[in-house]
Amino acid sequence: GVADYRNTLDFARNERMMRALITWVSVGVMPLFLHGQWSALSGGMNHIIRALHFDHASGRLYAVGSFTTSGDSITNGTAWWDGEFWHPLGQGCDPFVPVLSIDIWGDEVIVGGYFDAAGNVAGTARIAAWTGSEWAAVGDGGTGGGVLRVAFMDSVLFACGGFSTMGATSATNV
Repeated sequence: GVADYRNTLDFARNERMMRALITWVSVGVMPLFLHGQWSALSGGMNHIIRALHFDHASGRLYAVGSFTTSGDSITNGTAWWDGEFWHPLGQGCDPFVPVLSIDIWGDEVIVGGYFDAAGNVAGTARIAAWTGSEWAAVGDGGTGGGVLRVAFMDSVLFACGGFSTMGATSATNV
């Protein structure tokens, strides 16, 4: 993983590789470092990638951001890579409105950002769940402010951002 690079003996070389990865991801090119070389990952994205998450259970690499295409697929801010091609998560989220964060719990992919809806589903403003076949609201609905990060600890979902409610619950920024 990314953190493993800092624990190796050749810190300077690995630091340069990580800076290259960060630079490439910020312009929507998804590089792959394999057998000592960087190469493009199935065409990359047409705009910025904000977060990556590898799901060990499924073997999928998920990417979220403000892109609308991934390789040859229309993905609208959410995509997964199977090792060869990019695939959409349904209709994705609002085009060019950033999806900023992603985490996985069980079979659900949770995303947060500034989008108004995921897959045109009611109650998915700023936070939504991909069930594997469709988008769904998280709890009793989305929020009025941006969700900057989502994370699971055990079976508890945490979200932080600039909001005062989460669904119908009062929740100031977290």
